[in-house]
Amino acid sequence: MNLKTIKKPLIEMITDIKNDLVSIKERKKPDGFAIIKTQNGTSRYYFQKSGNIQYIKTGDEEKLRKYCQERYYRKLEQELPGQIAKLEKIQKLLNSVKDEQDIYAELPEAIRKYAVPETCSQKKMIDDFYEEGRFAEHNTYPKSEKYETERGEIVRSKSELIIANMLHSMNVPYDYERIYYLRDGSWRYPDFTILNTGTGKELLWEHLGRMDDEKYRNNNLQKIEEYQKNGVYPGENLILTFETNEKPISTAHLRALIEHCFK
Repeated sequence: MNLKTIKKPLIEMITDIKNDLVSIKERKKPDGFAIIKTQNGTSRYYFQKSGNIQYIKTGDEEKLRKYCQERYYRKLEQELPGQIAKLEKIQKLLNSVKDEQDIYAELPEAIRKYAVPETCSQKKMIDDFYEEGRFAEHNTYPKSEKYETERGEIVRSKSELIIANMLHSMNVPYDYERIYYLRDGSWRYPDFTILNTGTGKELLWEHLGRMDDEKYRNNNLQKIEEYQKNGVYPGENLILTFETNEKPISTAHLRALIEHCFK
């Protein structure tokens, strides 16, 4: 039972509907909307404007499209909030359901040392992790600098290159800039999404490489605060590394950090 195959598409659906609703509410509204009256089995189109009903000629395609579309948008505006509420109830119920990996992770370490359920085998976890990544959205924002990792992917900075290559050399499964949906429906593209094969849990890794830049620093402090508001905490399911021009990233520190987090 891999609940991620259900949860993530559901989150995406809720997010898409919310975005659609925002766009609909922000639309430029025409001066009325279509209504239909049927006489002797024939439908006639009218549009309601300021309480008055006016007939639309059958051949007036422009008016027909405009006012029928507005009727549809008004229906969506009325119904979508209720649909979102129903989907969010389902999401809440799913969040309370444990899969095999959750149950396994709750066992004492001494038990987990010897008990590895077939559904949570290391190979299957890794395969599922990379399969999920194949279909997940990734950050498409253009890279001003391009550095190629040992796996052949392109990252944005030399420090990210070092981190990616070290994860790869230490056999830690990772994905670069995979979309991550927060509980509030927003999303981020963390630098790395990493699978802990010991617990079956996924962790996020954000490397903050320009901490001597005030604007960059403030933006990322805000991002960390948003993570925490959505249940993503440093030291728990979020790894943070930092550097400045005077204090660059330390490979020895990185290796020790990875060994500690993924031993």
